[in-house]
Amino acid sequence: MRGEVADTGGVSVDDEQPRGTRHGEQAAGVIVGRVVVTQAFPVKGAGALPVESIRLDEDGVVGDRRHAVVTDAGDLLGADTEPRLRDVLAAAADDGLPLLTVPATHGGVRGEAADAALTAFLGRSVRVAPAAPTRTLDAPVHLVTRQALDAAARGEHDAADCACSLSDPRANLVVEATAGREEDWIGRRLAGGDAVLRVLRRPGHCLGICADGERAGTVRSGDEVVLQEG
Repeated sequence: MRGEVADTGGVSVDDEQPRGTRHGEQAAGVIVGRVVVTQAFPVKGAGALPVESIRLDEDGVVGDRRHAVVTDAGDLLGADTEPRLRDVLAAAADDGLPLLTVPATHGGVRGEAADAALTAFLGRSVRVAPAAPTRTLDAPVHLVTRQALDAAARGEHDAADCACSLSDPRANLVVEATAGREEDWIGRRLAGGDAVLRVLRRPGHCLGICADGERAGTVRSGDEVVLQEG
């Protein structure tokens, strides 16, 4: 993002006016904000290239954390064990193979070229492989508000000492809230674009809230976020 949340991974913010919901049945409720960042993380531990929208299905964000970096011994590398992965940016592609931007390489690389670039960058033999077909999170959609990020940066948020990076919480959705706090949305439905989320809980390790996709759909930067009844 730019401006106040420039430290959320370099994702640009759509500064246009909110588009509103695209389906009449979502209009019932209270507008509590608008989406300013949408992100999917195709490779576990790596950063994300900017996207204008994300698609939600029954498994969460389409293409999110569906691949991982593994060693020749089959060990999975994450940002905790290999912090340099945060400098690698990944984007999903139509055929499923992620496109990686690796420091010291020119342009995006995929497949064997991505494996070679990562091996050179990390100094050990690694490859990108499909992740195990499991739900990567017990609530697969991560949402955080811009207000929570700002408060945590000032040390005013009760999760300011959380384990994740405050500057890069790796959230799928960043919302500019206009009413309430994200903790107030737990147990409620949030509609954005033509998707509906059921907010379940706060994460145990980071800012924001975790949610399940209740109705599949697409969420775009600029979409209004509606807190629904029930």
